[in-house]
Amino acid sequence: MPATLPPEYDHKLRTIARAHNRYLVWIVGVWFILTVAGLKISQTQRTLGFSILGGSLVVPLGGVLLVSRWAKKKSVAIGFVCPHCGASLYEPPHTRLLSRGECPKCKQSVSEAAAPKGA
Repeated sequence: MPATLPPEYDHKLRTIARAHNRYLVWIVGVWFILTVAGLKISQTQRTLGFSILGGSLVVPLGGVLLVSRWAKKKSVAIGFVCPHCGASLYEPPHTRLLSRGECPKCKQSVSEAAAPKGA
């Protein structure tokens, strides 16, 4: 049975995930355009075309790393952190967090710790 996250954590997760996915779509779009341009140009100007193709390999790798770092910083900035260890809870693919309600780093329950005090 999947664990349920407190509403404020669920909202923060969805907010960061939407922006994260939007950035990844842009990265794929830029990569596709560079690849097509490199293939088209390489038919007439080999050196320039292959340079563009080589650069198009850097875009997805560097882009994914930058977006992942941004997402972790953003999660800390909006308070989407583990109440036990302070680590970012944004760790795609979120299997541990969504299925068990546990922090991806310290493995302690986030759902219980986030429950309102005195309830």
